[in-house]
Amino acid sequence: MLRIIWLTAVSIVISISFSFAFPHYYQRVSQFEAENENLKNVVLVGDSITEGFNVKTYFPGQRVLNRGIGGDGVGIGKIGVLRRLDNSIFNCNPSHIFIMIGINDIGGSRTTEELIGAYREILNRVQIRLPDVLVYIESVLPCRDKFADRNPKVLDYNKQLKRLAAQYGYNYLDLHTLMKDSTGQLKEEFSSDGIHLTPAAYQVWKKEIDKALGSPPHTSATETNIISNIRDR
Repeated sequence: MLRIIWLTAVSIVISISFSFAFPHYYQRVSQFEAENENLKNVVLVGDSITEGFNVKTYFPGQRVLNRGIGGDGVGIGKIGVLRRLDNSIFNCNPSHIFIMIGINDIGGSRTTEELIGAYREILNRVQIRLPDVLVYIESVLPCRDKFADRNPKVLDYNKQLKRLAAQYGYNYLDLHTLMKDSTGQLKEEFSSDGIHLTPAAYQVWKKEIDKALGSPPHTSATETNIISNIRDR
């Protein structure tokens, strides 16, 4: 009995510790819970690059949910997209899911194989729970300046993401090609710090999402109605 009480206490302490260690992460997850409604939504999932995508500005009148968290990764450790699928995807009643995640992991010590393994688990769960939802795997973007050393690994990672998309029958959205300059770095006008995006870059991204929503591949009549409803709301 005492052992059960002790284990429960330890579990509570650990939970509280993680809440204090990652306050922004848990604040965003709580916000996601409050926003999820029983309506069809377009869901953008990712890290700070996604979090900076102001959906009210770029998608006015559309049901687009931003599920980006600054500093987040695929989910190999205690936090990450893999660890928040309920609040960030499953409870959002999505019609379309756009995922861009991995640049923070690439900047760390994780191998591409580790990242793809965790990413594959995300897709496994999405395919099981939401088999009829349109999923767009977005390439990770190039970097520049002090972050430019990530670019070789970004290229390798994106090749693997493209293969994953084909394996799962999902769409691969190649934003990397649209945002790189002649040297393979993120275009200067698209970032002020070498990794985060300017409004000009978000406009490019928005256009690609608009294209996907306007004429997604293999769209059924039901899915077409969903898209029309999203634009009308």
